[in-house]
Amino acid sequence: MIILEILATIIAMTFKSIIGVPLLLILIFFLPYYFIISSSFMKKIAAKSGARNKKERKKFLDKFWSVGGIVYFLLIISISIVFRTGGRVEQSIANQFGTEAKALMYEKSNSGIILNYRPAYRCHFVFPLPDGTYAKASMLDIDMNRLITSGERVTIKYLPYSMKIYPVISIVR
Repeated sequence: MIILEILATIIAMTFKSIIGVPLLLILIFFLPYYFIISSSFMKKIAAKSGARNKKERKKFLDKFWSVGGIVYFLLIISISIVFRTGGRVEQSIANQFGTEAKALMYEKSNSGIILNYRPAYRCHFVFPLPDGTYAKASMLDIDMNRLITSGERVTIKYLPYSMKIYPVISIVR
């Protein structure tokens, strides 16, 4: 179960960051291809100068630019995936694998995001951890399933391994 919680935390943190999804896609799709390019490059270095070397160099550059184009394409797609999914992916992971706690919403601040001509507010929560300390986390009100006022207590689920980096929380329905 601990391994699943750690894996869920890694996936949630990947979807939490704009850089995480492109890195994940590059690791999945281009890391094996990178070894092909590097072995091809070593062959190019080992080859002697001459007409044959120029042809091989041209083939290598053609391969390199096609890979670069694909990387840029995947980067654009992955950034759009992050913005479209919003906080839904990490919240569903937190609902599935999270630890339940009672939280107090103590402040509502302007996030600077305008959605449908209305400002989206960031709600700040404080909740106790099992070791006796308290943690702070925040969440956009557009990601919550109901409106919460300041001073209200709610039940949340959080990923315990994400507390030191960037807390991933979800309000229990």
